[in-house]
Amino acid sequence: VTGQFDVAKEILKDFAKLQDTDPESETYGRIPNRANLEGILYNTTDGTPRFVIQAYQLAQYSGDTEFLEELYPAIRMSIDASIRNSIDDKGYLTHADADTWMDVKRNGIPGSPRGNRANDIQALWYKQLIAGSKIAAMMDDTGTAEEWSGIAQILASYFEKEFCDKSNILIYDHLNADGSPDFQFRPNQLYCFELI
Repeated sequence: VTGQFDVAKEILKDFAKLQDTDPESETYGRIPNRANLEGILYNTTDGTPRFVIQAYQLAQYSGDTEFLEELYPAIRMSIDASIRNSIDDKGYLTHADADTWMDVKRNGIPGSPRGNRANDIQALWYKQLIAGSKIAAMMDDTGTAEEWSGIAQILASYFEKEFCDKSNILIYDHLNADGSPDFQFRPNQLYCFELI
């Protein structure tokens, strides 16, 4: 928005270099939540979707799609790793209790546990799939573009059925591991309007 496209590209490229590329890792494909001299942490489920979404938006704002060629392997790994390791049969992106932006832990106990399918994570995952699909199409990877778009549509259809309480006009904060909805009221639901 500010026109600092070169700075934005460098930030995205730097994060891509720090992606977890170990196929045996629990966080395979993720972009780090934090990287400093003390180490690299991958304890966020929302950072990686934001990485892909921002790459696509940067291409839209700048009109430059060439830098996407350099980022596409990281983008593809991020989505394919989630498909392989972290989605359920409804297309939801599963995560640990404290792997959302509300990730505080004290003595290993999450301060705001959010089950394994938080509403904002599903919205970001949906947007990651859509942005990734559009980038894949730009890279002439049409089979991948169609696959990711298809998963996004499956996710959207289940989300409306399982996360929305239309009689009370609310979106559940998250689904617990057993599929039961959580009624806590958080602003996270504002992310979800594209899914309903």
